[in-house]
Amino acid sequence: MARLSFLAAALALISFTNAADCGAGIPEATVTGSEGAYEATKGSASVYSGSDYFAAIDAALGAIASGERVAVIASGSIGTNTISIDSGKIFEGCGTIDLGYKAGKGGIESLNTKGASIPYLSLTGAPYFAMHFYGTSDLSLGKIVMNLSAGIGIRFDRDEAANTNVAMDSISVTGASSHAVETWNIDGLTINEVIARDVGECGLLLQMTTNAKVGLVDADNAGSGTGYAALRFANQNGKLNGGYETNVYVDKVIAKGGGRGLFCVSESGGAEIGTVDISDTENNAILIENCYGVTVLGGTVAGGGEVRLSARDEFALTDDIELHLQVDGTTVRESPCGTNIVLDITGSATLDGFGFVSEFWLEAEGFETAGSGPEEHFEDEDVDVEQSHKGYYERGYTTKSRYVAGLQAGQATLDSIRAVLKSSSFSGISVKPKVALWGYSGGALATNWAVELQRSYAPELSFVGAAIGGLIGNIGNVLETINKGPFVGLAVTGLMGLYNEYPYFATYLEDQFIPATAETFKSVLRQCLGVSTSQFSGQDISSYFKSGAAVLDGAPAQKVFEALNLSQNVPKTPLYIYKSINDQISPIADTDNLVNYYCKGGATIEYKRDLVSDHTSLSITGAGEALVWLEARMSGQSPESGCSTDTVISTLLNPEGLALLGTTLVEFLIALLGVPVGPLSLGTLDSEEERAHFGADPDFFLRYRKAIEGYFNSGWKTFYKGSAAQAEAQAGTLAHYQEIFHDETLRNFMTPSFGVGCRRPTTGDNFVRAMQEPNTTVFPFGVTKMNEDGIVHPDGTVNKYDAIVCATGFDTSFTPRFPIHGRNGHELMEDFSKSPEAYLGLAVHGYPNFFMFSGPISPVGNGSAFPGAEDKHLKTGKVQVTWPGSMLHYREAMADVHYEHFKLDYLSKNVFDWFGNGLTWSEVNDEHGDMAPYIT
Repeated sequence: MARLSFLAAALALISFTNAADCGAGIPEATVTGSEGAYEATKGSASVYSGSDYFAAIDAALGAIASGERVAVIASGSIGTNTISIDSGKIFEGCGTIDLGYKAGKGGIESLNTKGASIPYLSLTGAPYFAMHFYGTSDLSLGKIVMNLSAGIGIRFDRDEAANTNVAMDSISVTGASSHAVETWNIDGLTINEVIARDVGECGLLLQMTTNAKVGLVDADNAGSGTGYAALRFANQNGKLNGGYETNVYVDKVIAKGGGRGLFCVSESGGAEIGTVDISDTENNAILIENCYGVTVLGGTVAGGGEVRLSARDEFALTDDIELHLQVDGTTVRESPCGTNIVLDITGSATLDGFGFVSEFWLEAEGFETAGSGPEEHFEDEDVDVEQSHKGYYERGYTTKSRYVAGLQAGQATLDSIRAVLKSSSFSGISVKPKVALWGYSGGALATNWAVELQRSYAPELSFVGAAIGGLIGNIGNVLETINKGPFVGLAVTGLMGLYNEYPYFATYLEDQFIPATAETFKSVLRQCLGVSTSQFSGQDISSYFKSGAAVLDGAPAQKVFEALNLSQNVPKTPLYIYKSINDQISPIADTDNLVNYYCKGGATIEYKRDLVSDHTSLSITGAGEALVWLEARMSGQSPESGCSTDTVISTLLNPEGLALLGTTLVEFLIALLGVPVGPLSLGTLDSEEERAHFGADPDFFLRYRKAIEGYFNSGWKTFYKGSAAQAEAQAGTLAHYQEIFHDETLRNFMTPSFGVGCRRPTTGDNFVRAMQEPNTTVFPFGVTKMNEDGIVHPDGTVNKYDAIVCATGFDTSFTPRFPIHGRNGHELMEDFSKSPEAYLGLAVHGYPNFFMFSGPISPVGNGSAFPGAEDKHLKTGKVQVTWPGSMLHYREAMADVHYEHFKLDYLSKNVFDWFGNGLTWSEVNDEHGDMAPYIT
């Protein structure tokens, strides 16, 4: 690059051209001789003669003045001594100087000096620091060669005086046990090249260094077995005047093997790297963690560890990063999401952590494969999508976010499947596989568009089924529903996705933007969805536009919404659709309307409306039943034709779904715990494959059992007063209250003084919004009485109303409001009038055909049963408590259908075998404690 020649020209001023020039001309002083006989001269006069190599060098340096030069022609060892270079002196080490070890000291030092110069130097040994500096200005280092067996090559101190205007030509370090070059506190640094071979830590480590220009960092096997890197920025490196304007420039980084290639960490940044050549690193090829304003203009990453953007909690999120790279044979991941991120990635890299539009399954020869994109196959000349399909990749969608642009998402999904179907020669996919799709929320949009477009855009494809969860029935309605709420960031991201997709809509929005806040709104184009959701939570999107809320009523906006509406084609693919009735993002009515439209057009649909979930929770609780449905389609079972709609308490209650989801969940848990996990099929937990696996590996089976049971048991920690889990849940709830309650007085009144899981549940978001509407007044301090005029409050004020509707809540006594007749003339309402009784919370004596779910004495209480018994005794005079064992034992009891033969045997090691749950305090607060000790 051009900058490299600039650096070379700048460093040429140091006039270090070739090692053969060392000692050339007439130095003011020299050191000559060999082991045991050294001579130091100044001009024609001898200043030292003897066997001490260090004494000869020290005498020569002491004999010259500022601006004069010493050339050490002889080789030898200085032991643990230190050669000190004073201001203005020029030191040339033409022979090889061997260094000894002295803690905290360098073999060569220049401290608190100006204009010291070391044009040439050759060093060996195992020093603490080979070269040590601080408090320097105008320091010049030329061609430095170090063949070390331990220690740090060059070190500028952290805790001493800062440095200015440091120049280095060529630094070559081999065998150091730590860094080749480590800087602290330098303002103004130029380096031509750093060559590092087999060093224990970094090739070049820059810390609190600003206005730096580096030509080449070339490292082979630097930091093997560590997290160090060929090039590392750390400890606010590049932070200049409180910001991160680019002031650190590196032309090229080469990293072969070793720990990491490029590593930026701990609030560093302001850096531009021209090109990188990184391959086969043991750890991250590139890791950018809590850094700001870092750009890599080009280069390649091949194999080795992933390219990752990351962040720790103690610093602000990673921000303003651009990577323009070809990455092959590894993963590119952003986790957690940063802000203002540009990732221009080509090659076969697997992109992880950037969200997905949908998933699809294809039946392979002997295994199943899941895919989410065609990136790695589109580059292969044997796997080309036909040019007649003007789809996802031809139109350049890989470079710009087009969130909620349904046509693009549907085409992308179909093109992805096309690419994978052409991969059989190297992937093992069968020639005519079964294909199914599954998407949720944004992925549901992509999946639904794919099945609508399939007939016209990809008629050669056919799908055995598609599972679609949290389906967005009408994009325009979503924008209005979520405005001013916690998810309004989705609307902002969606509008800017449409801005990228439809040029006429972009022109319209540009004209509508309020200039002062336009860039804030458009910032979503450079960051992940999660960051945008948090950034805009609770805001009113109309405040960003000149016409306010009417911006969505303009002709260009309405034209876009019309283009986005589903129901343009009736899918021929069988569909399983599941949606929460309480969905706070997309109204259930919109999905109902879409399903009705499809059904009238002859579609095959199984539609589940979930009563107890919301949009977020259904993504998890609904997954099991969706997987059951997909597995049936993939195994060749045809769905019933026509449409069915069921409103269910929860899709989570499907036993097959729980078992199927449990397999996936346990694989995740065991992997998270660092336990090797073999492949588990999408079958039930007792499939032939699992049983064979468990039988062959009993240790794995034990870990498997403990992982899944421990996972469920660990949920009890939240309900214990004073536990870390409850404190975390409480903090999250209170933070959410800060977001949803805009009225501070009301927020303070509604904030509970008790912990999460105690007494009443937290207030639902929809109820909170209703409490704060302009037409709602909340009187939190009670009502004294009602009279002919209205409501009288404790302070004597009267609010007058024409009508009063009393909402008195729900009857939770288990007493039915309708007649249920049992044997011998018994009536359940009468039998339950004093105290409800039930066997295992399921059945009632004398009512043989009556069964309940979560009836009286079901195991829904928390903690010890004794307080429950005492409380019940005080209220009714009769002791009747909830199930006295643990939830786990209750599940065992419920699984045994021979209730007349019911027998409960406790395992002696089960800490849950007494009343309540029996957790010890250490188990409550130990994040990694064994929550299933009785499984041995």
